[in-house]
Amino acid sequence: MPKQPTQLNKDSAVGGPLAGMNGWQFLLTFLPLGLALAFLLGAIGAAIGAGAALANIKVAKKELSTPTKALAMIGVDLAAAVLWFIVALALNAAIG
Repeated sequence: MPKQPTQLNKDSAVGGPLAGMNGWQFLLTFLPLGLALAFLLGAIGAAIGAGAALANIKVAKKELSTPTKALAMIGVDLAAAVLWFIVALALNAAIG
């Protein structure tokens, strides 16, 4: 008899906190980490991106409708980009 593949779900220890996420949820979760890559792996972009990724994981696990979940995750991504831009402007003004 062929071996059955392991099923992942949100309660499974296999796969950790990302288990059970759809492809689009995975993409929107890690999109903010692009802040670190787009701006030469800066620590500020990485920190903001990691915080946004963690927030998106929490949103992805909530029991919301798909459109609401997608909009919330996109909102987190946009908020991370705006926050990075504000911090960058403030640092630029402070440095000179």
